Amino acid sequence: MAGFHNNITGTWLIALITLLDGSYKLTTSQLGAFFGAIGAFLLGDKLGRRRTIALGVLCNVIGSVLQTFSWQLPQMIVGRLVNGIGIGLVSSMSPVYLSECASSRIRGMLLAVGACCNTGCFCVANWIAYGLAHDHSAFQWRFPLAFQLIFFFFVTPILFMVPESPRWLLLMGRDEEALLVLSRLAGNVKTVEDTAVMNEFNSIKAAIRLEREDAVPLMDVLCHRDKAQNFRRLILGCGTQFMQQFRYAQMGKVATAMFILYHVFFGLGYASVPWVYSAEVSSLGWRTRGAAAATSINWLGGFAVVQFTKVGLENLQWRFFLMFAIMCFAFSPVVYLFYPETANRTLEDMDQIFIHNPSAFVFKNKAATQSQRPQLFKDAETARIAQASGTPSESVLPGTEIKEKITSQERTLEV
Repeated sequence: MAGFHNNITGTWLIALITLLDGSYKLTTSQLGAFFGAIGAFLLGDKLGRRRTIALGVLCNVIGSVLQTFSWQLPQMIVGRLVNGIGIGLVSSMSPVYLSECASSRIRGMLLAVGACCNTGCFCVANWIAYGLAHDHSAFQWRFPLAFQLIFFFFVTPILFMVPESPRWLLLMGRDEEALLVLSRLAGNVKTVEDTAVMNEFNSIKAAIRLEREDAVPLMDVLCHRDKAQNFRRLILGCGTQFMQQFRYAQMGKVATAMFILYHVFFGLGYASVPWVYSAEVSSLGWRTRGAAAATSINWLGGFAVVQFTKVGLENLQWRFFLMFAIMCFAFSPVVYLFYPETANRTLEDMDQIFIHNPSAFVFKNKAATQSQRPQLFKDAETARIAQASGTPSESVLPGTEIKEKITSQERTLEV
């Protein structure tokens, strides 16, 4: 949805160019997405991952309808603002949902699939623009805006079929539902009695308990006085989105070969990784806020780039692009020095990196940077499982009590 919406402007810009005399009117949706990300920051943990995404889809539908049937410019701007809010909610919460439901083995692959879908919608939007380039009637912009609704008809029924995030369910104390969801996500017709399912359940549960034991007031988090270093992790996530937006000027007037080469490497890295990195690197209690804050930086950065690009090109001409080239070179050592690896790690593994590595520099820490999962993290997971399994029954940790409750049900629990 985001890929199509963000590029559909080109299909009706020609028809409305005489009306939209300021770039801020074209970037209203990006401002809306910024506020939508802020909404996800506030509502993500209260509503849950799935409901927050559903709220975003609802905003998308309302915004698309308002734009499609617009007869005046203010109505179009309001429609783009509402649609943008929906995009902000969805783009903030979808990476969180993906990272919390997918195993470390396939999380990267699913990320690539999501990026391909986004790029595919980008292509569809541009093909529609090409097909309607010579149509100067209202159909030129009404059709592509209405076309967005097709995606919502696909997404809406899926939201009723997919389960809620098991980690969010555990965070809310809904252990029975979480265990059932984990068994379904494990595949291969595994049941709640399966050892692998119970081990993952116990590991997540123990990580939540440790996080709550070390919880500190918000001001202490912002002052970097918490053991889990949540503010540092939030900054790392925001940094990836900042790098994504400020690595190029959003203009297409470059040599064709360099343009294609640029997008090849962009697709390999910044097109997809920043969206999920902020969710992977954050602790469970701060995952929604970290992803939402990073997403807000993305949309606010996109808005800023659009605003100053025209002025920059008029005044600096080709020298304007040097600023982005310098930024691209500067980002490489930043990533090397400060960013830990998240591939082949469980989400609970990331806590170990920040708890046991208080220094902001990670490049000398092999456990934080190697591509394979370190033995240190495997041992920590084993310790969490053992700790959770030995907890007294009154602490709501699983054991036979929860398994017996779920086994006795008809497995029709709504998740």
